[in-house]
Amino acid sequence: MRRFSCFFVVLPLLLMFCKSVPRAEVSDSTETPEPEPVITEETVSEPEISEQTGETPLLNNTVSQEVYIQTLDEIKVFIEHLNDIIRSKNFNSWKGYLSNSYYAKISSHEFLAEQSNTPAMKTLKKVLRTPNDYFNEVVVPSRANSRVDEIEFSAEIVKAYYFTPRSPTGRVLLYELQKNGNEWKIISN
Repeated sequence: MRRFSCFFVVLPLLLMFCKSVPRAEVSDSTETPEPEPVITEETVSEPEISEQTGETPLLNNTVSQEVYIQTLDEIKVFIEHLNDIIRSKNFNSWKGYLSNSYYAKISSHEFLAEQSNTPAMKTLKKVLRTPNDYFNEVVVPSRANSRVDEIEFSAEIVKAYYFTPRSPTGRVLLYELQKNGNEWKIISN
């Protein structure tokens, strides 16, 4: 786990160097500088495997294949552990894997009212009043058997996706995660 700590310090620095130079700072020299790559969500999609070498290329010139695979494996283990907690309906353990800001969000009356007004909750005639209600009525049925097929790096955040033909894009965001010390924390789902 310690070997990944360096990655989360270095990644934001690498991203800063990948930003384009504003027009006002471009010199008046006769040479036209090569435009630097712009990082977008579409850019860091599923890594393609080269037919010639059989390897995954560097992801957007910021994350090596090795770091991508190591992080993906680490997140898969984390999600499996989280699935066990969710299947056992252990709210307190699940809560421990949420960032403070995400827990505050799911605790808000506005969020709970919004979730209560979803078609699924209306069909079940459920009204969510607490984060524990949200956990039991939304998280347990929808996340107990989650899997991660792909991850995407965005600054200090790693987005975990799973593939499904039911989605127009072919993939669905499962969690947004952030490393806190040696632990992953859910910052959104």
